[in-house]
Amino acid sequence: EAERYIFFDIVKKLKIKPTDSILDIGCGTGNVTFPLSFISQQITCVDHIDILDRMKARFVGVNNLQLIPGNFLDLEINYRFDKILSYSVLHYLTDTKEVLNFIDKALGLLKPGGIALFGDIPNSTLKKRFLDTDYGKRFLEEWNRKQSKSTSPEVEFNEDHQTVVFDDETITKLLIHNRLNGYNSYILPQPRKLPFGNTREDLLIIHPEQEYPDTPLAK
Repeated sequence: EAERYIFFDIVKKLKIKPTDSILDIGCGTGNVTFPLSFISQQITCVDHIDILDRMKARFVGVNNLQLIPGNFLDLEINYRFDKILSYSVLHYLTDTKEVLNFIDKALGLLKPGGIALFGDIPNSTLKKRFLDTDYGKRFLEEWNRKQSKSTSPEVEFNEDHQTVVFDDETITKLLIHNRLNGYNSYILPQPRKLPFGNTREDLLIIHPEQEYPDTPLAK
C-alpha cells in the first residue's frame, strides 16, 4: 500500500510538467513510468531488455514511451532531457566510483534548468539513528512480529556481486561532488509513509543554467 505514494512524491520533487521529456534509468516494469506517461510529453526508459519486454507487454498502446535496452553506463544517448529519474537504483552499483560515474553521465544528459532525482538511497547511518529511537525500536519489534507470521517466500540475493554501501559520509560525498561540478545538489528526506521512508533518502540535483527569454534579468 505504501508503494502507491512513491509516484506522488516523485512528481512533487521533480516538478513534473506536461511538456517535460523524462529519462527514467532503471525503470523496471513501469509501475512509476506508466502513470508518469500521462502527465509528461515523452519518457525514455532504460533497463535490461527482458525487463523492457515485460513493460511492453503490460502497456500496449502507450505511444510516448521510448525503450532503450542495456546497461546505462554502456549506452550512448545523444539528446537531453528536462527531468531525469533513477529510483532505487544506485545501491545496486558496485562502488562509490561507479556511482559517481553513473550520476555524472546522467547529469550530462540534463537540459539547462533541468532536475534529476536519484531516489530511494538506503542510508545505513540514518537507519541506525532511526532504530536507536523509541519509535524505531517499536517499529522493528512490530516488523519482526509480522515477518514471523508471513507466508511470503524468502527473497534470495546474489551475494557474489559486491554492491556499494551508503552511509552519511558517502551520501555527503555525492552532494559535494555534484556541487563542485557546478550543480545545485540537495539531500531530501522521504516521507515516512513511503515503503522505506524511515531509512532512505533522495538526492535531488538541479542544472543551474536557466534561460528566461521573456523575462528581464533580475538585478
